[in-house]
Amino acid sequence: MKVRGIEFVDLFRSGGSSIGLKDSGKPDLGIILCEDNIIGTGVFTTNKVRAAPVKICEEHLKINSKIKAVVVNSGNANACTGDEGYQNAIRMCSLVADKLKCNINEVLVCSTGIIGEQLDMLKIEKGIPDLIEVIKTSSPLESFTNAILTTDLVIKVSESEFSIKDKKYKIGGCTKGSGMIHPNMATMLGFIVTDFHLPKNEINKILKWCVDRSFNCLSVDGDTSTNDSVILLSPENNEISANDIAIFKEHLLVVCKDLAKQIAIDGEGAKHLIKINVRGALNFAEAKNVANSVGKSPLVKTAFAGEDPNWGRILCAIGYSGENIDESKISISLEGVEVYNGKPLDFDYDLVTKKLQNKEIDLSIYLNNGQESIEFYTCDLTHGYIEINADYHT
Repeated sequence: MKVRGIEFVDLFRSGGSSIGLKDSGKPDLGIILCEDNIIGTGVFTTNKVRAAPVKICEEHLKINSKIKAVVVNSGNANACTGDEGYQNAIRMCSLVADKLKCNINEVLVCSTGIIGEQLDMLKIEKGIPDLIEVIKTSSPLESFTNAILTTDLVIKVSESEFSIKDKKYKIGGCTKGSGMIHPNMATMLGFIVTDFHLPKNEINKILKWCVDRSFNCLSVDGDTSTNDSVILLSPENNEISANDIAIFKEHLLVVCKDLAKQIAIDGEGAKHLIKINVRGALNFAEAKNVANSVGKSPLVKTAFAGEDPNWGRILCAIGYSGENIDESKISISLEGVEVYNGKPLDFDYDLVTKKLQNKEIDLSIYLNNGQESIEFYTCDLTHGYIEINADYHT
């Protein structure tokens, strides 16, 4: 069955087109159109160098939570482009607003691609109105999901359908991201929509809670980008019960985790997805810091690339996580085989090496400090990563 992502939820229409921002001729402009009474929120990069679209999204969301559209270009990050880049991002919003006859601050804008180059606004000036017209009147030739890709090898979409009090609701989402991925997000754009009504004063808290347990539990290469954004759109209703919100939040987390996992699988040059399960932590922060430390370690990642059960590198990364851990209480297992428990264990090296050939690898770490746990996604680090990034300008 085809997973539609944004189009899974009837309140939203989307599409993409190729307007020539990419030399490859691949799709490079995407737009989401919203029905009335849609509110939005976002979580954005923690990098102090922030692309113009990130700044504008934050400004628009402060002024007005009502959203009529999201416009995205790929192939050019519009980052480190000064006032001209800022004005170009504003112009992208105004082109959408003019076509939809809405306020400019009801439009969000995102960009991804090469840093430090100005957008070709002649192509955008024509491309945005044309694409909106196609989305409103027919079926676009290209999907929104394809239009936001850069070095990605595959599209990344997810859906969830659930019921509350016999009423069915849907969540649909898509992301792009393959490199410059690290906790606090990175070159990753995420767009999630739902027909479940959310209160204006709760929507940002809900998204942040889910992002902290999904996209911020993800590392491909340890680099944090200038452009990363995750946007959530939903109808507004300020009378939703706390219990119903809790149910929605769990389903939203499933979608966010699924999308984060797909990014790790598609990591630049990656051969293996590594799922790090940290258990027995004192609190969420400790669990996350330990997982992050292991997940970003080049030595750990290259060991997995070589299918080497080198638990010493894992224990070393746990040790420099900054957390108050006791190595004598730690247990480490690879693909269900315990290899360390307070001391080295005698395990079948050939068996574990063979298990590490699996496309998805489970790394379990038990700290024996408390009851908190976390699931964190990363991938191995191969020659393919170097080849991709050595050839990618800026």
